[in-house]
This record gives sequence, structure tokens and C-alpha cells, in this order.
Amino acid sequence: MLVLWLLCYGVEKDSYHKFKGDLATKPNDVSALAYEVLPTQSPCQTNRLIQFFHKTLTINKARRCSDFRYLGELLTSEKNQHGDFTEQIDLSHNSRFGSFQKSTTESKKTDPHAWRDLLLQCAICYEVGFGIKRDRTKSQMLLDEHEVCQEHFYRELNLFKNSSGDPDFYVGNYNSLREKGQFGLIDLAEGYRGYVEIDIIRQEYQREIADTGEALGFDHNIVLVLKQQLGSALSRHGQWSEAEELQVQVMEWTQKLFGQEHADTLSSMGNLAATYLKRDRYDEAEKLQVQITEIANRALGEEHSYTLASEANLASTYRYQNRWNEAERLELKLIGAMRRVLGEEHSHTIIVMGNLVNTYMRQERWDEAEKLQWQVVEMITKILGKEHPDTLTSIANLAATYRNQRRQEEGERLELHVLETRKRILGEEHQHTIDSINNLIFIYLKEKRWKEAGNLQKELLETKKRVLGMEHPDTLGIMRDLALTYEDQSQWKATEVLYIEVIEIKKRTRGPEDRDTLTCMADLAYTYWNQDRHHEAVESMHSVVALMKKFLGTDDPDTVDSVGLLNEWYGALSSKT
Repeated sequence: MLVLWLLCYGVEKDSYHKFKGDLATKPNDVSALAYEVLPTQSPCQTNRLIQFFHKTLTINKARRCSDFRYLGELLTSEKNQHGDFTEQIDLSHNSRFGSFQKSTTESKKTDPHAWRDLLLQCAICYEVGFGIKRDRTKSQMLLDEHEVCQEHFYRELNLFKNSSGDPDFYVGNYNSLREKGQFGLIDLAEGYRGYVEIDIIRQEYQREIADTGEALGFDHNIVLVLKQQLGSALSRHGQWSEAEELQVQVMEWTQKLFGQEHADTLSSMGNLAATYLKRDRYDEAEKLQVQITEIANRALGEEHSYTLASEANLASTYRYQNRWNEAERLELKLIGAMRRVLGEEHSHTIIVMGNLVNTYMRQERWDEAEKLQWQVVEMITKILGKEHPDTLTSIANLAATYRNQRRQEEGERLELHVLETRKRILGEEHQHTIDSINNLIFIYLKEKRWKEAGNLQKELLETKKRVLGMEHPDTLGIMRDLALTYEDQSQWKATEVLYIEVIEIKKRTRGPEDRDTLTCMADLAYTYWNQDRHHEAVESMHSVVALMKKFLGTDDPDTVDSVGLLNEWYGALSSKT
């Protein structure tokens, strides 16, 4: 989006507002907007740029291209007299480095000086191992083959080594837009090199940290950034202990190098606080977040975007701690400040309003929650449209408020609308669609509308089988829920069939000693009893009790309940004889 703005709108005054207006009024497919606004001086160049935008920005994710060699070729029509040095670089495992190289090959024929600067940067990356495996031989090879002055290279390398690492773009137009919340930094950890497996992410980051640390020193800011990104990636994959260890290192180093009020220090403190929250260590998270907000207020001012964001995080922590009054006071303050600084309809303002709705709901202040939620729905609908996923989420939240007010019909009507729209827009397998189905199931079960609940549960079960497979815990959970719905309707045979299937899978995947396996076996015995298969039920429950005593202990609540039910059955059979 930023590239489209800069290429097609320039950086003149009010260019951003024109760009934003076109995004709001023209097609949702950004490649279609690019087609309308691209420069037309050169038909050949325009055609290549149209293809480039279509391949990278099309709304259809399945058709987006991530082949950087191909995309680079779209941006250049002929080889430069210096030769294509990017062909010498192994890009197969490094999308960050690769995209940087291939997306700038146009500079070779339009600006030889810019091209030579790019080559220098490539050589430096190889020299220090930043973004690609360290290879000093390849670095030297690039310099020799393209006759780059060694003195120039080492001067640039020393500047790189001695730099503080502060990004040069924190100035001017970019900074102004960033502070208004229009842009944020790209988090490389989220999709580092296109890998999914955390083991590979860890391995690649550790290699890069070792290479750059050896070349630049382990206290260099770039090494700290890499550690921070690895910590972020580990955190996203639930590796909390490793993430925390790295984040503590980064925080201590940034405090030592830059001081308490530096942006990198505040960022590292915020990352560590987020990890504490994930580990339910709310007091430690709160302590850090209070420090962050105090520093931000003092150093940046009360209405700076970072100050507002840090206070929003602190308010969320208060909600985790059930400190509703403190959360409410802070959220009301934030809404007032954000309306002044960002505007009534800014996404950050609306998010905090939604958080305040949640605060009201947790205090069972339904009328206040409903009034504010309506404002959120109206604003999001106006900005994003009726069928945008965020709009649908806000309507679903309003439906939840209605349910809590015992306005079941209004809540159900909204939930049905959200479900139908999500199926059409997002598809049946999207998590938001599944959330809507679960909400409706909850409504139907609460109203004892077993048949409607069961039909939705069967629909959800088929989706889970298709997407996750039979052995996934979520699939087994839906099967068990459906069995309970059959049980509520006294459909014992259907209940039995489901329990047998669940037990077989659980025994195979989790073992016969697992708590869930044992409780399912107890439920199956109960099903036998309700089909008047009393001796079969007693025999089955007797086996379950023996296993529970062995694996869960005699005092475990599930063991105690099963023993009690077994004794009750013995008593019932004795009274019949």
C-alpha cells in the first residue's frame, strides 16, 4: 500500500488524503486501483507495473505471487551493462533478503549510482551475515566482479558497524503518519523467511544472531533487534520460557545502551510485558506497563500515539486482573484523548470503545454496554461497510449483549445475520464463521431447542473433520458435545455410537489412562444404564473406577463421582432382587 501511494500519488501535500479517498471509493482489489492511477508516460512500463501490482496485491490470496525472481523481472525489461549480480545470490531460503534485492533491480538501468549502492549493501549483508548466511568470500566476489572500490566498501562497512541502528525513516512525512496510527513497523518475526516450523525459525535466527554478533559485536543494536524478533516468533508459537529469556536480555541491553526513555527500550519492555500476560503473570506485566506509561507520558507527552497505546495495554491488564473500575477509568480517558488526536472514526479509537464495552459487560452493566456497542457498530459500518469482517464482529458483540439482557430473539436474529454473511464472505471453514455457529448453538441449548442445536453441531462436526481430521481435539470435542445433545433428547443409541468412536480415538491418541478417555468411558457406561442394559453398565463402570483409582487417585473428583454412581446402581439392582 505504501509503495502504491509513493509510486502513483507522490509525496506532495494532501497526497495521502487523495490516496485514502481513492481506497475508500474505488474497488476493494488494490490492483484495480493501481490500474487506474499508474503513470501513463510509458505504455511498456505501465503494463509491467500493472502486472506487478496484480500479482502482489490481488484480493484473491491464492493468486498472489511470492516468486521474487519473477516479480523482479516485471520491474526490469533488459539486462544492465554491469550484469545482473542478483542472479549470483541464493534467494531460495530467504524471502526478506531476496525481496530486497529483486524489487530494486530497476535501479540498475535507471540509476547506476543507486545500483552500485545496492551492490554495496548486498556485499555488506554477506560480510556480516545479516538477512543471509555469512559468506565473506561471496562478498569479496561481488566487489571484485563489479569493480567496486575496496576503500568505499570498508568505509560503508565501518559506518554500518558503528551505527546505533536507529532507523533513518523516523523523520518527516513517514513519522507524521506513523504517529497518527496510519502506518506501523513490519514485524519480520511473523513470517520470517516464509517458514512455519518454529524449529526452523529458531535455527535461522540463531544462525543470524551468531553471524552478526561475531561481525558487529553481540551488543550491537542489530543483534538486539534479531533477538527481539526471535523472541516475538517464539512467543507466537507458545515457547514462552525461551521468549522471556531473550526478551529480558534485550530489555537489559537496551536500558544499558540507550537509557530508559529510548523507543527501543520501551518496545523491549512492552514485549516482555506481553509475554508475562500470556503466562498469566499479571502482576509482573502490570509493573512493567505502569513503568512504560509513566516514561511515555514524561518523555513523549500524554497524547502521543505510543503513550496512548501503552495505556490501552495497561487497561487490558486491569481487565485480566478483574480490576474493572481502574480499567474503565483508563479506557474513558483514552477514548477522549483518541477522539481529539486521531478522530472519532479512527480504528484505535473504535478498538478502545469496544474494550470499554467488554468492561461494562463483565460488570453486567448491560444497558451501558448496549448503548456504546451500537455506536461502535454504526461507526464501523460507515467506515468499512456492512459486510466487512470487523463490522460483523461488532454486530456479533451486540448480539451477545442482547443475550445477556435476555433479549433472545433480537440476539438470535443478529447472530443468524452474522452467520449467513460470514459463510458467504469468509467461507464455512473460517474461524469467525465457526464462532458464529458456536454462538447459535449456545442460544439453542440454553432454550432447550435440542434439534436445532444438534443440526448445527453436526454441520460443525463435518467442517472440523474436513479441516482438522478425525483425531484433532476440537473434532473430538464437537463429537462429545453432540453426544450430550443426543443425551438431552434421550437418543441413547446415537449417544452410544458417538461415545464409542470418541473413546477408540482417545485410547489410540492419548492412552487409556488419560482423564478425558476415562470420563468418556464413564459416560458410555451411563448410556448403557439408560438403555436398561444394567449389567453391562455396571461391568463397564466397574472397569472405569478401577482405572480412575489407578491413574487419577481415589480422592480425585471424577473418581469420587464414578464410585458414587456405581454404588447407586448396585443399590438399584439390589432392590430389584
